[in-house]
Amino acid sequence: MDNRIKLGRYNTLVVDRITDPGIFLVSKEGEAVLLPNIYVTDDMKIGDSLKVFIYTDSEDRPVATTLHPAGVVGDYVALEVVNSNGFGTFLNWGLPKDLIIPKRFGEGYYTVGEKRVVRIVEDVDGDRLYATEKIKEFLDPDVSTLVRNQRVDLMVLKETELGYKVLIDEKYEGLVFHNRVFKTIRVGDKMVGYIDLVRRDGKVDVVLQPIGAKSLKIANEKVLEVLRKNGGKLSFTYKSDAEEIKRVFEVSKKVYKRALTELIEAKLISLNSDSISLIKDT
Repeated sequence: MDNRIKLGRYNTLVVDRITDPGIFLVSKEGEAVLLPNIYVTDDMKIGDSLKVFIYTDSEDRPVATTLHPAGVVGDYVALEVVNSNGFGTFLNWGLPKDLIIPKRFGEGYYTVGEKRVVRIVEDVDGDRLYATEKIKEFLDPDVSTLVRNQRVDLMVLKETELGYKVLIDEKYEGLVFHNRVFKTIRVGDKMVGYIDLVRRDGKVDVVLQPIGAKSLKIANEKVLEVLRKNGGKLSFTYKSDAEEIKRVFEVSKKVYKRALTELIEAKLISLNSDSISLIKDT
């Protein structure tokens, strides 16, 4: 049982009393919050401990729910835009009341149906939740601990002219250049990446495949996997179109050609005039 009720987080509270509007839950310190009837089930009784999420209703009053929103305070989440007006932009996060990006915390124009990555924030007074796209203040400017080829977790923040801005391990910001992307990625996607370069100005370049020998090994496995899924034969050679190679094998043409060479030398595939094939006894 939690000592105090925490807004924007999951709380374990005790059923204190049952009323017409719903069940009142209390913390150890005696703070009470309503769980509306829509979330009440027949097996809930006085004295039970319930895990609930606390947010604010349309009148900014704390309220409990058994629903699970897309995230809690401090989380980075990709949410769909449902409306925008003079006050800000509203996002669907899985609760009856949409999450707002106040105007001063937004970036650019919004289109209903698009996804935007935001951080869920509790305001300084602790009585309201909102979303922000201005996340730099929450990130660590010291990137000195990042090293080349380090495996990291990424979340795609937005697409720019140069490439895709990404969140690194929920601590740093980086960029994956367009010419280093060999598969379809979208805002909000989560994936593994690798540090390519930490620049003197603190900017970080990221790639989606490991650098060096490990990258080639993954490419080899990808070629074999795609061949197996397509009956053991594909209309690809060394001269195949770079964009088609990128689409099918999710690697650059340079890496693909190196993979073909290794697989042919290892007698795992054979190269014909217009195709590559799995060798039957592999």
